[in-house]
Amino acid sequence: MLLNGENVPDGAREFIAERLGARAAAFYSCQEIGHIASECEAAAHYHVAAENALVEIVDDRGRDVRPGERGRVIVTGLYNYVMPFIRYELRDIAVAGQGRCPCGRTLPVIARVEGRSRNAFVFRDGSRMWPRTSMVRAMQPFVPFRRFQMVQLDFERIEFRYLPDGSGRAPDVVGLNAHARTVFHPSVELAPVEVDALIPGPSGKFEEFISKISAVPPAGSIDR
Repeated sequence: MLLNGENVPDGAREFIAERLGARAAAFYSCQEIGHIASECEAAAHYHVAAENALVEIVDDRGRDVRPGERGRVIVTGLYNYVMPFIRYELRDIAVAGQGRCPCGRTLPVIARVEGRSRNAFVFRDGSRMWPRTSMVRAMQPFVPFRRFQMVQLDFERIEFRYLPDGSGRAPDVVGLNAHARTVFHPSVELAPVEVDALIPGPSGKFEEFISKISAVPPAGSIDR
């Protein structure tokens, strides 16, 4: 089963294997360039489709990051003759790969696709992190949710919008924040907000994590 469009949620591959008896593989693409990279069956990383696109992973100053470091994804399409995209920034963040793959392929490697820049939570000290669904599942003892959306309003405040699970439990705000400060950032303040509906964005896609902070962290900022 091929997965595309969003980062693969934690546990999704195992769930598909258990329920459908199928192996799931993700591939990385965009509408402007097409196919960019495919997940390797032998290792937890992506092989770049070098025949279709040149992929660069660069820092805030436009320099190539070292293997194992995060950076901005810049792509150049090799087959779009009508509208060339040269060093086109996708606004995605990825981790540069390193070493030869055990599968034997010699294609360039992307170790991990973190997600979109706008989905990163940014903090006042310049650090930023990409929250994962598994982090939020661990918060269910503190917030009785069945679906959620986390929206960062400023460097410290994040709204935890949720549809209740019907249990009638009240949120444990103290416990929630104590947990969040260990997995997100020591300065964070989470405010649980019960809502009647969670609305998709203008594109029709629903994003679980949104940051309203427009400031870009300075070069050399800390990644968590």
